[in-house]
Amino acid sequence: MAGRRVSSRGQGLVEFAIVFPLFVLMLFALFDIGRGVFAYNEITNSAREGARLALVNQDVTAIKARITAQSTGTSIKSCVYFLDSSATYTTCTHGTTPPASGLLCPVPGGPTTAPSVGCIAHVEVWTDYAPLTPVISNLIGSFRLTANSQSSIEFVCPNPAIPSWSTAASCPKQP
Repeated sequence: MAGRRVSSRGQGLVEFAIVFPLFVLMLFALFDIGRGVFAYNEITNSAREGARLALVNQDVTAIKARITAQSTGTSIKSCVYFLDSSATYTTCTHGTTPPASGLLCPVPGGPTTAPSVGCIAHVEVWTDYAPLTPVISNLIGSFRLTANSQSSIEFVCPNPAIPSWSTAASCPKQP
């Protein structure tokens, strides 16, 4: 009695059909992780660039414009405020207004004088990130990425007390 050879035709196709969807899911997960890292890196750079401008120019509109210009592919939101140097770290409430606190420095052009040298410029940038892959999106959902940067004011401008420096565009120091 000769041994009957068992046919294995189609075995490779079955194994491929099992492994291929897992491979594609891992590939898309890697793509989504890369997008998340890119978005976080972008908002971190935007916050850093906004704080860099706030060192020498405290015009909030100009700072927010610089933050937005740094973000090329991510929809971001930002919050800029100035703290007294003795203030402890406070975050924005992910709205458009800074936290209410007695430690806030006066805002340039406001009813009081401009912030002084030594005040802390606080810039916070955030975005809501959602993975594109449907399976991964259902597993982890969307979440908020937040980055912030703080720096000490080195030069006060715009300064209502000096007419030639009364607007953000007339400030002599630009980063």
